[in-house]
Amino acid sequence: MNSARPSARSSHPPTWSGCAVIRERAGLILDGLPIGETLTGSTWSPRADAMTLATLFDFPFEDRRKLTYWSDMMTNPPGFGPVKSWDHKREELTSASPSSPAVDERSTPRPSST
Repeated sequence: MNSARPSARSSHPPTWSGCAVIRERAGLILDGLPIGETLTGSTWSPRADAMTLATLFDFPFEDRRKLTYWSDMMTNPPGFGPVKSWDHKREELTSASPSSPAVDERSTPRPSST
């Protein structure tokens, strides 16, 4: 057994202060779920993912849903998720952050001609 790797059952709490924030926010999400109903990952997972990413990236918590939206814009082609067209994708990604560089033609994926 490799002693350099921490055990999942370690009695030592994580030292990063964000862990406590993530635990608290995850508890709020889980406490807000309906009791007595079957839960699926789509019920709570997107909220937990956005909350965790916002905390890790020190992103404004009130804007956390933008992380999911931008991810969907980046990873989907037109006709899937929120992407309506290549032009729509380029416009959204260019306006995603005023401090980010503009998305140019070379960095915008295009469908292959093959």
